[in-house]
Amino acid sequence: PRKAVAQAPARHLAKYIFPRQFGLHNVFTSDKARTSFQIMPDYLDREVEIKKLGPVKTPERLKPVLPILDKLATLSARCNYRKLLDRRCPSKVRSLFASSTAQH
Repeated sequence: PRKAVAQAPARHLAKYIFPRQFGLHNVFTSDKARTSFQIMPDYLDREVEIKKLGPVKTPERLKPVLPILDKLATLSARCNYRKLLDRRCPSKVRSLFASSTAQH
């Protein structure tokens, strides 16, 4: 039971990465043929679909991946993405704004 609770975030992340393995809708399979003008579902937020599905047993083939997904979730939670973005992709607008305010 403790292991299942500890791996809950990894299992939840697995539902986003491997939706087909859990019986969730995915971009590769569809119940009916789509026409080009139909809107594709938004796969960024699957919370409603996951709640509707309810508890699902994790497929055996995905169990070895759970420790990796757990580490990914932990490192992602620790990362300061704003700081990383500012360092690796500095905004020219911000630097122009800073230099113009320094001159006045």
